[in-house]
Amino acid sequence: AAGGVGGVALAAGVALLPAGALATLALPAAMLASVAATQALGRGAHFAHRWLADGEGTYVLISRNELPFARLAAGPDGGWQLRFPFLRRSESPTPLLRDVLKMPAAREVTLTGAAAAEAARVLLPLVNGSGARAARVRDAVGALEELGGPEAAFPRAAARVREWGARQTFGDTGALLFLPEEVRLALEMAAHEDQERRALEGELAALEGAWQDAERIAAIADGLALPGAVEARFRRLKGAP
Repeated sequence: AAGGVGGVALAAGVALLPAGALATLALPAAMLASVAATQALGRGAHFAHRWLADGEGTYVLISRNELPFARLAAGPDGGWQLRFPFLRRSESPTPLLRDVLKMPAAREVTLTGAAAAEAARVLLPLVNGSGARAARVRDAVGALEELGGPEAAFPRAAARVREWGARQTFGDTGALLFLPEEVRLALEMAAHEDQERRALEGELAALEGAWQDAERIAAIADGLALPGAVEARFRRLKGAP
């Protein structure tokens, strides 16, 4: 696919550029187009479709063709958003024939809050592919610290997309695929660490509730074995009414 795109770009250069400019511009343009297509189509090639909750009770469907256009953006009040085109919206993630045919996406959705965080957890591993070298992972840890840790990473990264976009050659400003590699990895770490933290907090809350229930049950069981006079004496000694 990348070679085909490169060939199309070269043909377009031949057709449109003056003869004197062909030697200097057409070949580099074709090479750059080929590299961009390789990045855009290569990453995420191991998935066909994904349903993502839109935070409004429905789902939006994307394919790997939409992945290069998923982008991070600053939201109101210092927040962040995730925007991407989608194939269709549905109340149920049930595939249709046109989904298999990958009809072109004509609409875009903007996700915020929990829906954006969940979409980021799905999309970032697809964008990042199979992982990174140890040195790049260390860079990502440093980038995560620079962004203020998992809780602050996304809004702070969203505030810097124009800065990174000024240095990129292809893609929309804020496109996940074209963010600096260490930033993409840092955001993936942040997305999953936040999920694990929330899960752990939920588990601890459940354990605390179970512990309180066990304490109450134990107190009732202890009271069943005591004569009434002894229980009353215990209450007086503890100052209880």
